[in-house]
Order: sequence, then C-alpha cells, then structure tokens
Amino acid sequence: MAGKITTVLVRKEAEAYNSQGLHKEAIDLYGKLLETTPNIDPDLKNIIENRIKGITEEMKGFEAQRSKALTAYEINKIRQGWGDRASEEELLVCAKAMSQMGAYDEAMVEFESLLYRGADMAVIAGPITNCMVHLHDDANKFNDALKTLIGKARLNDKKALLLKLAVSKELLRENHKAHVVKLYSQLQNNPLLSVDKALQIKEFLGKYHFVQTDEKSEPKKEKVVKIRIVEDNPPKSFNKIKSIFILFQNRLLSFFNFFKNRHCNFDSKR
Repeated sequence: MAGKITTVLVRKEAEAYNSQGLHKEAIDLYGKLLETTPNIDPDLKNIIENRIKGITEEMKGFEAQRSKALTAYEINKIRQGWGDRASEEELLVCAKAMSQMGAYDEAMVEFESLLYRGADMAVIAGPITNCMVHLHDDANKFNDALKTLIGKARLNDKKALLLKLAVSKELLRENHKAHVVKLYSQLQNNPLLSVDKALQIKEFLGKYHFVQTDEKSEPKKEKVVKIRIVEDNPPKSFNKIKSIFILFQNRLLSFFNFFKNRHCNFDSKR
C-alpha cells in the first residue's frame, strides 16, 4: 500500500515539474521511481516509460523553439529601442532578453560591450556563462571562446582573471566540471592568484588527477644515465661447456690408464 502511495505522489510531483517547464527534473523523478521500485506493476511501468518519452519530446520541442535564431530585423529593433546611448542596465536587459530567446551569439555581442565598459563581473558572469555553455558545450571550445571574448573586450590581466574566476564559479554551480578543469588548469600557476585561491584550485584539480607544475619555478632535474656494468666472469653457458670438456678429458684419461695397466699386466705374465 505504501509503495502505491509513493508512486502516486512521485507521479504527481513529476507532472507538477513538467507543467512548470522543468522537463529534466520530471524525467529524473520518473527515472528514479523506476530504479527504486523493481517490483512495479508491468502496466504501470509501461505507462511511466511512455510518459518519459513524451516529456523528452516536449523538451526537445521547447529547446528547438528557444534556440530559433532572431532575424536581423528583430535584432535591430531591439537595439534601436535602447538607442545609441544605452546604459549598462539597459544593455544587460537587452542581452538577457536575447539569451532567453535563444539568440546567444547576439547576446554575446552585448555582453562584450558590457565588459568593455567595465560592468560588474559578479552581475554579468552568470548570463555570460549561460550563453557560452549553450554555444560551446565542448570544454576546449568554451575556453577558446572565453579567451576571444577577453581579447575583444580588451580586459587587462587582472580583469581577465576576475572574469575567469567568476565564470568558473558559475560553471561549478551548474556542474560543468569538465569546463572548470580546463579553465583551472590554465589558472593554477597565475601569479595574480591569491595563495588561498591557488591552493583551492590545485586541490580541485587534484581530485581529477590534473595537477601541472610550473616548469620555470622548479629546477631542472639532471639527466640520469644508467650504466650497465659487465662483469669479467664468463657466462654460465661457457662454464657448462668447460665442465663437460673436463669431464670428458677425465674419462678419456681413465680409459687410457685402464688399457695401459692391462697391457703392463699382460707383459708381466708373459
């Protein structure tokens, strides 16, 4: 009875998530229900599996609609609405609106302007990270795009570091560990890092077996040359042959002495 009540409650919660557009959360709930209920009724199991497929299709359609690119006319209209003298707050609203409509490339143009103006990293790091993850799911491409953004925004070393740290914080919050490992691997020896932050980064990378040492800061190790010492002792095979030869020689000598003694005895009898 308790199992049936749990199933009903989980299904109700999953559908509540789905109605709010939280498709992934709904799918996860249904998936956990199937995993934790091995003796579930076959018909009910079939219903839940079909529901998971249905929600997955809904999620794909929703994502396709979000990622639909805005036309050049629509983008110009949005920008004209703010005018040429748009404030940082207005640019941020514009960039977020474009991001929500799936126009990530166009949103990044606005974020680039905000960085160039010196906008607060803590405020824009989240939206920038969200856009870049959608554009560059691969960690290497993400890192390259971040470098390009820093170059276009003409950030100095200190501001570039602040942006990277703010972005890495957002990536960790969204559980994009591969992106963080790639980013941290290039930050761990940055001389502008505080001691605490540097230790924190090395500790994080250590969990993923990715710790690099600064080749310039460590003395070069002398090359070790291994020398094979060859002893004067002859090989075992030679000693074996020598033993056989000595044995043969002794046998031959014994045989010769035997005939010699026999011949002497024969002469004495004569």
